Amino acid sequence: MAANLAMRGQSPYAKETPLKCVITIWQKMPTRFTKKQKELAEKEALRPTTKPDVDNLAKAVTDAMNGVVYEDDSQIVELVCGKYYGAEPRVMVTVDVKK
Repeated sequence: MAANLAMRGQSPYAKETPLKCVITIWQKMPTRFTKKQKELAEKEALRPTTKPDVDNLAKAVTDAMNGVVYEDDSQIVELVCGKYYGAEPRVMVTVDVKK
């Protein structure tokens, strides 16, 4: 649904278009974190090493955008994905033509 909204009625990128996809995922900071751990997480010096795995998250996100943002996720020729801690869980995705 979010991809549909972001596309604002535009057609998906054509099958022959190579794409770069950047996915940033923020997971909620555990309540058990100490003050020091929270500070490190806020500075992105402490990152989640727990499940779900970053590659599984990336696959779920890219599969969900099939037919909406691009015709098929095989068009993605470059993928950058990272997990971070944040106050609120969220996902940010950018897709651009790879030049």
